[in-house]
Amino acid sequence: MIELMLPHLSAAALLAVAGAAHCVGMCGGIGTALTFTVPAARREGLRLWGWQLLFGVGRIGALACWEHYNPLARYALMTQHEEIHCAQFPGSMVGQVFADQIEAAMRHHAAESGCFVVNATGWLEDHQIESITDDPAQQKALRGGCMTMIVSPEGKVLGEPITEGEGLCMADLDMALILKRKRMMDSVGHYARPELLSLMIDRRPAATWHDVPKPDDQAPTVATFQSPSERSDSDDREQSVVHRTAHQ
Repeated sequence: MIELMLPHLSAAALLAVAGAAHCVGMCGGIGTALTFTVPAARREGLRLWGWQLLFGVGRIGALACWEHYNPLARYALMTQHEEIHCAQFPGSMVGQVFADQIEAAMRHHAAESGCFVVNATGWLEDHQIESITDDPAQQKALRGGCMTMIVSPEGKVLGEPITEGEGLCMADLDMALILKRKRMMDSVGHYARPELLSLMIDRRPAATWHDVPKPDDQAPTVATFQSPSERSDSDDREQSVVHRTAHQ
């Protein structure tokens, strides 16, 4: 009997390993790290399909709460061609104005990035709010402000958003909408202006502090930046920062 079961057990074990690998690839930051660190040359042509098959439906990016108000952080994800953006906001705070702000931010990022946005917000029941504070004024600040939603690359809200209580927001994602949107407007493609504006991501380890002593006989210095037209043709023309003595 055991010999007869071995093929089935082996198949089950292989499925378990494959399922675990798939889950690791799809779980938030782990999936993001795995897909976004793949060299661009290995994400082209048939290889791209292989990575998408491995990691499920596509390339996943994520930001939390007011990180979405950092345009450079969002642009960093756009340049890596995220297809599904996972967002999280606390919810249950400030009231309707917070929910309105979340909706505006999520719809804008979806249209600007040309990706789907899946946003989840938290929800506090009355007994949970009362356990935090018994001050009615502070309790009011812990209600409302929820906007769990899914947005298409065209900025259209899919399904019915959840603005109060617990629930499950679901929608079918038509991945062809990503290409449709990017044909119309691609923020990191034909609508980018790299000759004027570009994003630099410095991956070198950074020190938490720098000790730069100031000579006693000099006034404080102010850093100024030269435009390309102001730079000379000398050997040090690549140096973009010059210092001038600040006038007191």
